[in-house]
Amino acid sequence: MDTNVTKEQRFERMGGRAQIEKVTHLFYDKVYKHPWLSTYFTHVPREHLETQQTNFIQGALGGQNRYSGRMITTVHPHMNIDLELFNIREALLAEALAETNTSQEMSDKWLHIDLKFKNNIVKKDVSECEPRFEGDRIINIPKRH
Repeated sequence: MDTNVTKEQRFERMGGRAQIEKVTHLFYDKVYKHPWLSTYFTHVPREHLETQQTNFIQGALGGQNRYSGRMITTVHPHMNIDLELFNIREALLAEALAETNTSQEMSDKWLHIDLKFKNNIVKKDVSECEPRFEGDRIINIPKRH
């Protein structure tokens, strides 16, 4: 690795924000078309999700940190997301990365970052879900094909 290259320069060489935006847009196309995964996003504006995802992954990959949302560990405790659903999401992300000709370096790093959150998101049972605030409902959506 060239030690004279900054993390921002490495980020830009991987494709930068423009590449992240392409991947994120295609990824959410896939998410919103998926019969089961899409049900978790029915009341969430897509534009908000895309902006949050883009800003988060940009900072995580070495670009300017623009993310101002909640930590991932505080976003999903009320959702019963099992391993199968998590794996579906990961597969859709991998497809979006491949279909947008994302560099191998960016793809590997992005997927690695995503997998770091697996233990904070995946639950064995709905009983592991917790409301984020008083009056918050637990989201437990049965599998749809």
